[in-house]
Amino acid sequence: MKNPNDLNISLTLISKDVSPEYIPPVSTRAYKLLSVLADGKTHKRSDLAIKHGFGETLRSPLELLKADKYGNWKIDSIDAYTEDSALQLDHRHLSGDPAQDREARRERKKVYKERSAKDAVQGKARLQIAISEMNEAQIAYLMSLGDAANDEQ
Repeated sequence: MKNPNDLNISLTLISKDVSPEYIPPVSTRAYKLLSVLADGKTHKRSDLAIKHGFGETLRSPLELLKADKYGNWKIDSIDAYTEDSALQLDHRHLSGDPAQDREARRERKKVYKERSAKDAVQGKARLQIAISEMNEAQIAYLMSLGDAANDEQ
């Protein structure tokens, strides 16, 4: 397993060129993931899960880093739909050039907002179906209570 101090060194190198609000609090899983990815290398998801202790899913810390909260880090998925899928922090975040860093963040934010809008449209389209299904389930449940009250003991 990597020395935890090595992770802090990598993150220190990028944090000097990045706005402080884009760095998650030290005690968070998002910080730990960013610390690992800060070396610029490709990291297999399976290694992140086992060697770095993230467990089966990286979803929560990964989503936090990619979202507005921490400035839309652009983290590339390599071979995303294979067993050997991996993550890599976009090289522009590591370039030391604020313009390149901003460009990577703008690209990520564009994708993030497109997905958000698509999810909102899909949610609106499904709303009436979900309400109808909920009402059916509530009716079935309430009817079963009446049946249970009338059961012979």
